[in-house]
This record gives sequence, C-alpha cells and structure tokens, in this order.
Amino acid sequence: GQYSSNGMYEVEGQPAVADWRKGPQALFRLSGPNYFATLGIPLMRGRDFTGADSYDAPFVAIVSQSLVRRSFPNEDPIGKQIRCGLDSPKWMTIVGVVKDVRSLSPDKSPEAELYMPLAQHPFMANELQVAMRVAPGVKPESLSEAVRAKVREENPVIAVRFTTLDAMLSGSIGGQRFRAFLLTAFAGVALMLAMAGVYGVMSYVTTQRMSEMGLRMALGAGPSSLLMLILGRVLWLGVGGLVIGLAGAMAASRALAGMLFGLQPLDFGTYALVSAVVLAVTALSALGPAWKATRVDPVIALRQE
Repeated sequence: GQYSSNGMYEVEGQPAVADWRKGPQALFRLSGPNYFATLGIPLMRGRDFTGADSYDAPFVAIVSQSLVRRSFPNEDPIGKQIRCGLDSPKWMTIVGVVKDVRSLSPDKSPEAELYMPLAQHPFMANELQVAMRVAPGVKPESLSEAVRAKVREENPVIAVRFTTLDAMLSGSIGGQRFRAFLLTAFAGVALMLAMAGVYGVMSYVTTQRMSEMGLRMALGAGPSSLLMLILGRVLWLGVGGLVIGLAGAMAASRALAGMLFGLQPLDFGTYALVSAVVLAVTALSALGPAWKATRVDPVIALRQE
C-alpha cells in the first residue's frame, strides 16, 4: 500500500534550517513490504521494508536517488538518521536506496522521495492505495470483483475504487496527448498548405522560364537533365528555408520542453528526420511542374516569349 504527502526533512548532523520553506523538501511515501518489487522500482542499495518494521520497532526509512544526491552527495546514506514532520518527530534510520521514479507525471523530472513503513505511521492510513501485480496474460480488470469481495470480508464499510496503472498513466497525460493531437493536426494542415504553395510557386516559376527550357532542349538538353536542373534549384531553395526554420525551432524548443516526454529539446535525430521529410515533400511538390516542363515542345516553348 501507499500514502502520499510532502514537506521538509532533516538529516542528523547537518545544519538545521529555521525556516521550513528554505529547507530540503521531499515527497513522503508510506508503503509496505514488496511495494517496490510490485511496481518494478529497483532497489539500488540496502534492504526493503519487512514485517519486522512494526510500530514498536526502531523507525526506518528508504530514500530515492534524488534525495541521496541532494543530502548525501559524497557519503553512503545507509545507517544515517533522517526525520520529517509527517506525523512523528522520531529519527528514522535509512535502510535502503531506490531508483528515482516520475511520481507526479511522466513529463516532470523525478523529485526527492522519502519512503516510510505504513505500519510505523498508522495515523495517516485513512486512504490507501494497494498495488497488485498480475501474472502474464491476465487482465487486471478480471480481478476487480475478487478484490472488492476480499475487502468486504475485512471491513464492509470501506469504499473501494479499482483502476489499472495503464489507466492512471493515460489519465495523467491526457492534457499532453490532446495538445499533441492538436499540434499534429495543425502541422498536417500546414504541411498540405506548404505543399500547395510550393506547387503553385514552382508552376509559376517554371512557366516564366519556359523559353529557357525550350532553348535548352533545342540545344540538345534531354528531359532528364532539365528535370535534375529544376529539382536541384528547388532543393537549394528548400535547404535555405529549412535552415531558417531549424533556427526558429531551436529558439522555441525550451517553450515546448514540457511536451517532449522521452525527447530532449535539441534532439538531433528528430531534427534530421523532420529535415529529410521536408526536403522530400519539397521535391515531390516540384516534381509535377518540372516533369510538365520537360514534356513541352521546344518550338512552342520558344514562341511563348
């Protein structure tokens, strides 16, 4: 099970802070044995909570890597004393270190976390989250009725709400997913408008240079050489526009950093892929007008001037 809160903590032997707003802050978690193994959170050092960590036993705690980096940058935290203002002024011995997790949201960086045994802090057990891991191939929803029946056996007045980790994750990123959908939709419209614009401009430019094309064909230039000439000039224009666009995208990347879960604001692989797609779209948009220009009779093209 788990219960969540947050606040300031204090480490024995380190200078005390008079103003709690300026002291080190952490997310407080109350959990039970096997909680980390159930959720797949690696135990980096020390031990997990056990049934021996009862209310009458010495108080213990497990900390995250972020808390270790903040308060124990050059020392082993195992065996150190720590306390917080959750519900008890007792000092707790750190017995383990777990890997950081994104508890608040996938798009937010991990924060310092202080885990404590639920059995040693029973006054906060008014709302619990019980985590269960199902066997491969078993749908979590199929166990909801069995879980509710088990809870009713223990205490029929307890309210139960059943959900899955996938549903919680989906709900936590619903806003980001909707914004990404809108951004993708508008980007698609912008791409189609850009293709129409490139096609129109290339048709106009090709028509204006029809006499040049006729003269080149009259002098022996073949359709393939003319096609490569037109496409080469188009791609040079595309490269120029792409350089300007990439400069603007990099300048605006920090404003979009919160929507780029799993990517860095300056992800060069993404920029390379987008650049290749833009150049391909530019070439395809100009291919029709260029091919049309190579099929015109040289005599008719020369007479248009």
